[in-house]
Amino acid sequence: NVVFMGMGEPLNNFGSVRVAVEALTSPGSWELRRKGVTISTVGVVPAMRRLTREMPDVQLALSLHAANQELRERLVPAAKAWPLDQLMDALDEHLEARSRRYNSSSRGLMIEYVLLAGVNDSDRDADELIALLRDRHVMLNIIPYNPNLTAELYGYEKPSVEASRRFGKRIIDAGLHVRLRKEFGSDIAAACGQLALVETPRPADIEDAVPRRAATTSKSRVTLHQKPASLADA
Repeated sequence: NVVFMGMGEPLNNFGSVRVAVEALTSPGSWELRRKGVTISTVGVVPAMRRLTREMPDVQLALSLHAANQELRERLVPAAKAWPLDQLMDALDEHLEARSRRYNSSSRGLMIEYVLLAGVNDSDRDADELIALLRDRHVMLNIIPYNPNLTAELYGYEKPSVEASRRFGKRIIDAGLHVRLRKEFGSDIAAACGQLALVETPRPADIEDAVPRRAATTSKSRVTLHQKPASLADA
């Protein structure tokens, strides 16, 4: 599988992304399955519709993060340009195009939802997600937030394991397909969402990577052109 994600908005660079997809899936090249290629987006509606027309067999992943317009505008600034109803219409068009090419057992569109403690993790948020996604062939990927620079800027916090499981179970009980992400690497800032925002100082030279040896005193230093008068003098 190949996923275009984490390097900016792929659909704002549609031409280059399409060339990359063609190179990865063309006969005589990598020959990967187009069904195994996923393009992630925050919801650039015109480009989503173009993707549906030109590459309907490529998988789409939508970074949703909120099921109502007001909260989504706070979390995803691009949502101000494309309201939720327009976004869901574009999503439905892509789902319909895929259903015509593949049977109903094929993998549905992925919805990404970063879970923020006290922001979008309430029962009401879960119920809004259920109402929005019910009867759509999607898989909800719940990703508990990993603190990074945005924690300092906006005060976001990671939800507890119990709160994350409760949120996911409420949606599962409503009949939706849900995956609750189990994170690894947050203790070394290597979990999802952390890698690009943490910089660890690196030594400029290999000699700076190890402690320097204690400086020798002038009495113990012997130059090449001098011979010690005795072993004791060395």
